[in-house]
Amino acid sequence: MPKFLLAAAALLAAAAAAADDAPAARTPEQIVAEAIHAIAPKVKISAVEQAGLPGFYQVVADGRVIYVSTDGRYLIEGDVYDLKTRTSISEARTAMMVKAALDAVPASKRVIFAPPDPKYRVVVFTDPDCPFCRKLHSHIQDFMKAGIAVEYLAFPRSGLYTPSYDKAVSVWCAKDPRDALTRAMAGEKIPALTCDNPVAEEYTLGARIDLPGTPTVFSPDGHILGGYMTAEELLKKLQRPDAAPAKAGG
Repeated sequence: MPKFLLAAAALLAAAAAAADDAPAARTPEQIVAEAIHAIAPKVKISAVEQAGLPGFYQVVADGRVIYVSTDGRYLIEGDVYDLKTRTSISEARTAMMVKAALDAVPASKRVIFAPPDPKYRVVVFTDPDCPFCRKLHSHIQDFMKAGIAVEYLAFPRSGLYTPSYDKAVSVWCAKDPRDALTRAMAGEKIPALTCDNPVAEEYTLGARIDLPGTPTVFSPDGHILGGYMTAEELLKKLQRPDAAPAKAGG
């Protein structure tokens, strides 16, 4: 065989071997994940999805929605709005995550005020030391008369192992948590109690979903309905055509 053919054959064989040894081409999803981990190695990425934003992927990282360009260079944090449809691209995905997180909390870990056969259900993060939480709870009978079940989760704003945290634990550990919560909301001093309780777990959940404050009222589909409001105001929001129906917590 002529020398140049031998040389060509050798080059082709070397190229084939190099191709076998070369790393496989990375997918856009891998590029995005690697870009995030390059700046935040400990971040947990639970989803990399196509986004309604051209050239970007929607990423769920540590329970938050962010957007990363397909080449891994640019990152957008916060709500992204489609000016044509006048809707938030990120709101629906965020609500899905919040719904899943709230659904994971069983009814046994909530303090529930509900009428017979409620028409609507809301989840409320609350703190007995929060003035607007107290004001909202002052309407609890009106909520129930309107057919609204209010399911409370604890979120002591001052943090874990503080006086507000201890009060939330005392409410949970009381023989009748509903009565204890109502008295605490009225400013009464309730007996200090301790027991196995979900207060720290619920506080951590609130922090993970980036709770804006207390009270925060969520619809069953994971959307924030607002903070303090009267029964009439809440009912108007729940009666919108796309409102989710009542469903037993957890």
